Amino acid sequence: MKQLILSVAIIAATLSSAFAFEKATKAENDAAMAANRKVVAAKVAILETNVKAHNTQAVKTISQELLKLMYKGMNQSMVEINYERGDQQVASNKHYNEMEKTVYSFKLLSADPKANADQLLAQAKTFVTQY
Repeated sequence: MKQLILSVAIIAATLSSAFAFEKATKAENDAAMAANRKVVAAKVAILETNVKAHNTQAVKTISQELLKLMYKGMNQSMVEINYERGDQQVASNKHYNEMEKTVYSFKLLSADPKANADQLLAQAKTFVTQY
């Protein structure tokens, strides 16, 4: 009886996890990452223009948009890591952790874009190089 209950629990967990995440092929994920990289780079250029012009409201708006794109990029990077194996996966995980620190720092700085505009721009540029 215990084995039957355990088997049902394992099957239920497997099915629920299979449907919990959208599964993209490696090629689809790579294409999505390439497109997202271009959007992020364009937004960073717009952010830089607004930081230099001291346009605080635009910096705030663009930093929020960038944060969403950064989260999307992190999700895409995690999918990519799941396709890798061995030493490459370990190295990619370390790289992902660095990217995660950059995004977290960007998130904290975006709470006060007026005081942190230059640092926001620096973190955004760092993300572009990491992603």
